[in-house]
Amino acid sequence: MKVCFVIENLIAAGTELWILRLIERMDRNRVQPLLCLINGSGAQSQALEPVDCPVLRLNLPGLKTHRTFGAAAQLYRFLKQHKVDVVQVHHADSSYLGIPIARLARVPKIVQTKYDIGYWLQGTDLWLHRMLRPWVDVTVANCQACRQASIEQEWSPQDTVEVVDNGIELEPLEKIAPIEPVSGRPHQIGMLANLRSVKDAATYLRAAEILLRTDQGLTFHLLGDGPERGELERLAVELDIDQHVVFHGRVERPAEVIQSLSIGVLCSLSEGLPHALLEFMAAGRPVVATDVGGNSEVVRNGDTGWLVPPRNPEAIATAINQLLHNPTRLVQMGMAARQSVISRFGLEPMTRRFEDFYDRIVDPRQTVSLSS
Repeated sequence: MKVCFVIENLIAAGTELWILRLIERMDRNRVQPLLCLINGSGAQSQALEPVDCPVLRLNLPGLKTHRTFGAAAQLYRFLKQHKVDVVQVHHADSSYLGIPIARLARVPKIVQTKYDIGYWLQGTDLWLHRMLRPWVDVTVANCQACRQASIEQEWSPQDTVEVVDNGIELEPLEKIAPIEPVSGRPHQIGMLANLRSVKDAATYLRAAEILLRTDQGLTFHLLGDGPERGELERLAVELDIDQHVVFHGRVERPAEVIQSLSIGVLCSLSEGLPHALLEFMAAGRPVVATDVGGNSEVVRNGDTGWLVPPRNPEAIATAINQLLHNPTRLVQMGMAARQSVISRFGLEPMTRRFEDFYDRIVDPRQTVSLSS
């Protein structure tokens, strides 16, 4: 069976990193992956291209260009040449180009990925998603919150939206030593995210300012880069906490920083199933996260971390304080967090789940359970 993934570019984060890890681990006797990049012209994207997978680069900076029709013809020929069985599209432009071309090329099954709760889906984008929906055979979500969003926003029939758990690379995180239950030691707090407005790192910094009023020994780390970085650096100066905040930029090996942290934080205004939470938890770090999207499907409130309202720095600061002032609870929640992720979110089980998923949609006689 041949599965072609369609996405704009490759980056070492988010959905793009998930695709790369899935391609890398697929059993080629079961699934032969292919990759179409709507753009793919950047050096970073090209450096990340898998070596044992056919890759088509369309080099489109966007779809509103005279080159789009030529690129559509390229994709059509690529799908026909390789006799693709499944096309799976991710994000907006890949859906707008990939879905109609896959249908025109008579690809047997078209899969649309739903890995967020559609915070950006409005106006023309929402209309286009609804118009294309009849051509989509299955929508695959990574949590129940995303599944429900697909049904409610895009009018997807309930029986065509499946939840298949994602996975992360556990090995480097499992090697991290548990938190030491030592009272009074300086603590390091961290947030791992692309620095975009939806991640609301500004609330993280405001929570840091509240905590630093009473504990100048704390250090706050921001792991990630993005368009909001400059504004966030200015905010740290404005709040007079810049000496306590470390901006790491894009981090190739998050485990190397996470091992020094006591608590992981995620302040997102909207989420699907965030890998950042999984990575913190797999490292044995309790988390403080906003109660949005799929976060509540990962974090057991009061057991593996705390869930708080979005845009509420006071609530985040209070939750962090509760952990910092109870070292025993901090360690216990970290251990519970690690166990909950390790038992469910490894890359190998994830890959088997997706191979079973593709078998099942191509051949409906397959009776593989998607939750296995």
